[in-house]
Amino acid sequence: MNKKTNLILSKKQFQIQRVGIYARVSTTDKEQLNSLVAQISALTRLVYHYYNWKLVDIYIDIASEKTKSSRKGFSRMVEDIKK
Repeated sequence: MNKKTNLILSKKQFQIQRVGIYARVSTTDKEQLNSLVAQISALTRLVYHYYNWKLVDIYIDIASEKTKSSRKGFSRMVEDIKK
């Protein structure tokens, strides 16, 4: 006997979730930039793993905590979220 099962997803599961990636390093040293690339790569793969996630932007900061550098990428992300 063949039994057929139908999966019915809720309306919320069909909604596209807009996703942004935020990555930060402290300096422009080669190791730090390699870390930045690794962060973006891993997070991008994570986003594309979910069928209902859509990557809308990538936010990047190279800012030292010691010098209290402004985090323009983070600030831009927060403003985009508010919109």
